[in-house]
Amino acid sequence: RLKIDGNRLNQNNVPSGVGQDGGFHGIRVGFTGDCGFIEISKCDIRDCYTDGICTRPKVFDDLKITNCYISGNGRNGITDNAKSSYLENCIIVSNGTRTAPRSGYHIEPDNSYDFTNKKIFNCLITGNRIADVKVYFNTKTYNVDLFELNSCTVGKMSWSNHGVTAD
Repeated sequence: RLKIDGNRLNQNNVPSGVGQDGGFHGIRVGFTGDCGFIEISKCDIRDCYTDGICTRPKVFDDLKITNCYISGNGRNGITDNAKSSYLENCIIVSNGTRTAPRSGYHIEPDNSYDFTNKKIFNCLITGNRIADVKVYFNTKTYNVDLFELNSCTVGKMSWSNHGVTAD
């Protein structure tokens, strides 16, 4: 089991000019290149300055996260912009202590494409700062084929689109 402890409590002297996406993630995938399938499993990710897991390449097809414990991260537990995602047997608690959007599982599709499906099974996602599961649409219209929650405990859910939010 991979354990990542960001030791966020001792990260008080962050260099000026470092934005919320500028680093300090537990696991960071992408940002400049393209990715096909990414699988993250059996990880314990705690107390990172921004996201526990941040996946944001330019073109990103599939993400699978299983059997992970994600807690105490400063921005989001997980930031996901994959076209298709599968999340199973994860505990995502007490994230969003430092900077917005302060979510447990933050789904933020890229501007250029719709997302095909998000499947979340047997997860505990609760006690995060602003939202436990948040879907943020960067553009006004998306086609969402499937959004499924099954056998999960989820606290607060939030959907927003260009400043218009529906909870």
